[in-house]
Amino acid sequence: MIIEEKVTIQIGALPFVICDNQVLVLLITSRTRGRWIVPKGKPMRDRSDSVAAGIEAFEEAGVVGPVHQDPIGSYEYLHLNSDGSHRPSRVTLFGLLAIEHRMEWKEKSERIAAWRPLDAATREVDDADLGRLLSDIHDEGAATLKGIAATLGG
Repeated sequence: MIIEEKVTIQIGALPFVICDNQVLVLLITSRTRGRWIVPKGKPMRDRSDSVAAGIEAFEEAGVVGPVHQDPIGSYEYLHLNSDGSHRPSRVTLFGLLAIEHRMEWKEKSERIAAWRPLDAATREVDDADLGRLLSDIHDEGAATLKGIAATLGG
């Protein structure tokens, strides 16, 4: 847990699908270090956080689908700045039920996107706090994501 006054606030999306009762989540690599992460970015002044999370998921991963308006949780990490310093960041994460994964998207040349079973994703993400959040979702039998899918019509 990061305890500091100046924390950068971000929003993120956890794109997922349910296939044969198994939850798959979409991970992407970070642009600079190639770490496995989820799509995320800054809140948008003229958009709700859930809508902004969907926009980030489309731009960074090429995934499209409804985003649940309530967050599934949050996590914290240390963002590496270009000067080598670290900036504490807190990400509020929203579930996105993927209905389409486009072949081309804005940041395709800068990132790799890969679908992973939820249990594997918990081990592959680089940020420990994100891994704990995904692990908690997995330990619940992915009931959170399955509930979101049912709410969003999936």
